[in-house]
Amino acid sequence: MRWRAFDSGLKPITLATPDDCERFQHEALKLPRNWRSKYPNSKEEVDTLSPNTVVKWTVALQAAFERATRNSGRKCVRGVVPEGKLLAENPWRMFSRIEGRKKTIRQFKGDELVSFIDWLKKRWPSMTVARLLAKTFLWSWGRRSEVTGLKWDDLRKVGDEIHFEMIGKWAIDKWFRIPEPLCHDLLSIRTDSPFVFAIYNDQLRRFHQQGERPWMAANVNVEFDPINLGYWFYERVKDWSKTCSGGPACVHIFRKTSLQYARSGEDVNRQVAADARLGEGVMMTNYVKETDEEMRQKSNRTYRRIAASLPPAVAKRYGYEEPSPKSLRDRLKAAVEAENWDLAQRLTAELAKRDRQAGEVIAVFPTSTARLGLARFCEFL
Repeated sequence: MRWRAFDSGLKPITLATPDDCERFQHEALKLPRNWRSKYPNSKEEVDTLSPNTVVKWTVALQAAFERATRNSGRKCVRGVVPEGKLLAENPWRMFSRIEGRKKTIRQFKGDELVSFIDWLKKRWPSMTVARLLAKTFLWSWGRRSEVTGLKWDDLRKVGDEIHFEMIGKWAIDKWFRIPEPLCHDLLSIRTDSPFVFAIYNDQLRRFHQQGERPWMAANVNVEFDPINLGYWFYERVKDWSKTCSGGPACVHIFRKTSLQYARSGEDVNRQVAADARLGEGVMMTNYVKETDEEMRQKSNRTYRRIAASLPPAVAKRYGYEEPSPKSLRDRLKAAVEAENWDLAQRLTAELAKRDRQAGEVIAVFPTSTARLGLARFCEFL
């Protein structure tokens, strides 16, 4: 299909030369984005294919030809295809590729996160589910379908910790932790439905009944559908982004923002896999299985990284309560046990600042303190 993006005139396409491959990418750049299928209501004028799309095509074609190339090692399909039909060399490796565009990673700034909550409260005042959904997106670093489809059966309480378990893309099981005030707010909108955000239908119906377009209430479904909620929230993020200076935005940017805040710390799985001379994916798929306790600890580490990285005003608006000095000491010990040294250093500085403000004096380790020293320091807290 990709090779037919322009009339190559080659029959069979295995006769392609490096010049043909290079010509392919330049011809493909001239095609409209809807060249495969044009619907009756399609726009008359659309943008052409992006360089990134064409680069992706050439990489896929290179991989396909590689399987039919005689000297490609184990990737070759020799034994399935007669030796005489195999290619001597892969033409998709022998030409100058165009360069793709480097995309700017869009993330929400602190003031944008607050602005979105304020906008929802002003534009959709009775739709409390929207604000709670936004907060859950930030703490969960989840995809749209994962978060909107949360069920109460997924709730996992461990002491004073509140976690949710969910199955993500590629059947990946994960836990994420939310602040306790956010959990109380979610419980306040709980209905008889197994879904956490099932009150969406009732709130949207009442919003239309009390608004300027009461007839819209009849269009709201009776049964809750996570897909409908996800689409509605997606449109709200788009509407809000038109009013801010940060540029267009979508729901997925919540995930990017959360992961940016949580990216500090050492990836234990990667380190263990490297020590065992295994690929991380191979190890986690074929050799080991994470227990609930391990997923809980990972959820806690990510939660603490997000909480420590968020500006205080933003964290408060998204349901996070500032911990007491005792809680800070507990978090510092947990960070050291998890070998999350970046978080441990930040918590040490925060604890020292609070104690100075209280007129107390404690031993504060400088940023150059050895890890062993920091671990021993926690024994005295």
